[in-house]
Amino acid sequence: MVQNYTVWVEKKAYPVVVSDERKALLAAKAAGRAFVGLIHLEEHGGGSQKEERTEKNQTSELLRTENQPVEKTAEGRTANDIWDAEYLATPDAICPEYLERIVRRHISLPWIIAETDRLLIREFTPEDIGAMPEEPDAWFTQEEREADQVFYDEEKLKAYIKSQYRFYEYGIWALVRKTDGRIIGKAGLSNAKEREAVRANVPEEELELGYHVFHPYRRQGYAEEACRAILDYAKNELDCPVCACVAGENKASIRLLRKLKVTYFTVCNM
Repeated sequence: MVQNYTVWVEKKAYPVVVSDERKALLAAKAAGRAFVGLIHLEEHGGGSQKEERTEKNQTSELLRTENQPVEKTAEGRTANDIWDAEYLATPDAICPEYLERIVRRHISLPWIIAETDRLLIREFTPEDIGAMPEEPDAWFTQEEREADQVFYDEEKLKAYIKSQYRFYEYGIWALVRKTDGRIIGKAGLSNAKEREAVRANVPEEELELGYHVFHPYRRQGYAEEACRAILDYAKNELDCPVCACVAGENKASIRLLRKLKVTYFTVCNM
């Protein structure tokens, strides 16, 4: 089966091929088109996508070939026969939002994670580096300063985009003010197990919420607005619980996390 779609992204049309036939996928690849391998879960013993998923941090409708179980296609072939597809999906996952994300990956455009009344939350791009203000080192811990350098170094950011966004489908995202396109901060999700201070306290699949609003834009409700949208993304797209780690003296963040009803761990000398 071969399905051809036209997807509009930023006022331009892109063809997308969805098929469970390896020949059709190879042809799409050779033509430089975006494509998705189609799989059909067996009626008996196949389970749901969530049960089959080996990476808890992937979206509920997006399955990567590296982690695929062996499933039958319509003609009885296995998923290994369409291994050339970067993404595999079941028929019910094919929708306009899904296909737009496939196209954005294909042409190296950032995913739009969420949109609020005032903010567009999207993946960072190398072009954002010039728009990122440098804030005083005194405002950050050593760990935070080192992590923050990713967003000021082009090669580091390119590597982050390729490894973090493409594989995990979460990370730290740009908070873009819709009225003027200005980046007013960053926020997102990371693997809570990577933080030594809370490693023993969180389950393997738990993600950590993090945010930083740049100094001129604080006390305007942007952090709460962004975090609520990100928590919705974690629930609806990733199906993962979320916690937070905060310095014990950061009373403002503690109040926000309580308001958001996020489980948090207080740490001294973060």
